[in-house]
Amino acid sequence: MKPWLIALAVTPWVATAFTPSSTPTTIVIGGEFNGYLSPCGCSEPMLGGLERLGGLVASTRQAGKTLVFLSGPITSSLGRQSELKAETVAEAVRVVGASGFNLTSQDSRLGAGTVSSMQSLSRDKLLWGKKGRVAGAFWVAGASQRQAEIAANLDEEPGNLGDSLAQSDGRPIIVLLEGDLAYARQIATHYKQVRLVVYTAPGKAAATPVKAGAAWLVHPGERGTAALRLIWQGDRWISYQVVPLGPETTNDRNVRKVFHEYLNRVDEEDLLEQMPRSSGPEYAGSRICMSCHAKAAEKWQASKHAVALATLEREHHDRDPDCISCHVVDIQKQNGFRTRTETPDLADVGCESCHGPGLAHADLPKAHEMPNVVKDSCTKCHTVNNSPRFNFESYWKQIAH
Repeated sequence: MKPWLIALAVTPWVATAFTPSSTPTTIVIGGEFNGYLSPCGCSEPMLGGLERLGGLVASTRQAGKTLVFLSGPITSSLGRQSELKAETVAEAVRVVGASGFNLTSQDSRLGAGTVSSMQSLSRDKLLWGKKGRVAGAFWVAGASQRQAEIAANLDEEPGNLGDSLAQSDGRPIIVLLEGDLAYARQIATHYKQVRLVVYTAPGKAAATPVKAGAAWLVHPGERGTAALRLIWQGDRWISYQVVPLGPETTNDRNVRKVFHEYLNRVDEEDLLEQMPRSSGPEYAGSRICMSCHAKAAEKWQASKHAVALATLEREHHDRDPDCISCHVVDIQKQNGFRTRTETPDLADVGCESCHGPGLAHADLPKAHEMPNVVKDSCTKCHTVNNSPRFNFESYWKQIAH
């Protein structure tokens, strides 16, 4: 038997009678942030963000009974900033009154201390292993195809999904799953009381839910760019909607306070200065470049590249290691951007962001010719995730010089 199938081991249990309510309940499902807690990218409109998810929850609650669940993973890497993100989402769970969120293997790698903080900050809404809880008419549990890895990271015995579901007392069951569609289908088939499995998958949320018996199998889409809104009435699902979290979604002011506290902690702990930097050729700075290349300077000054750092400053992300590398000249180098005060000529997406270090060329232009811009110069920042509509030929026409 494959190790991850052990989670489906059957624990004998008998469901007690459960009387469904005729009052409809709206379920909002968000999450799968993968490290992106705020809108990010070069294309309009930018989607996602913890604050917008909070706004969607608030507006949905005004219309009637609402339950909220968040799906993991929260983070995409290790390190202090990921620890702060995990704690921030846990606080947001409490602030929006969410009924549960699941622990994934990626987030468990942050360690038992961070997981304990997540549980405390969320007021015991974090679910994994044998942990489950009542949420409205439902029993909700967390599960993972990598349950053994979670247990090892937390130095505990692997949990059994069957042990959690045995506590449901006949309620319909929601499973927040770190696992793919095939595994979600196995869970729905194996446990007949399961009515919803929120699984993980790359890409956007599906336009319609996958159905397995009486259960719906859904995922909210990666990077927190959308949420799902489902309606449960009586003993079945009656509505499914994918809600993109775009600019038309009002930010929730209470979640905004939580998120801005996160940005303050990133700044106060000076995480930007703790980024690893390597040595390399010296930079001249955009001002020196423009002293010889006047026409190119005019083109650059009229472009969005020239105000790249200002866009972060308006959103208070200018000290955020996750964001700043694509908005200044080479934050990864010892002689790259430091601060707007220390290195003003390396602020924004400057000449050397694309052409590379240019001090040697400035001193001896013919001996050290600068390379032309090619597609690879752009795609280090204009990635599929950050700039999904990027096309080198059409974008280059906007800044050709």
